[in-house]
Amino acid sequence: MLYLVGLGLSDETDITVKGLEIVRKAASVYLEAYTSILLVDRSILVSKLQHSSSAATASNGRFV
Repeated sequence: MLYLVGLGLSDETDITVKGLEIVRKAASVYLEAYTSILLVDRSILVSKLQHSSSAATASNGRFV
């Protein structure tokens, strides 16, 4: 299944609860950073999204 989840206007706290649940359950996540303006570093965003997901690690290719 393909989901498109908006991250909100500026940082990692703007994602909706439903969007966060979908991201945490996803087999892989692609962060489109070309047209979006995020005021948070990618590494901080990835660590926040992985925080409660025990299977997620940036090195296993989950976040690309």
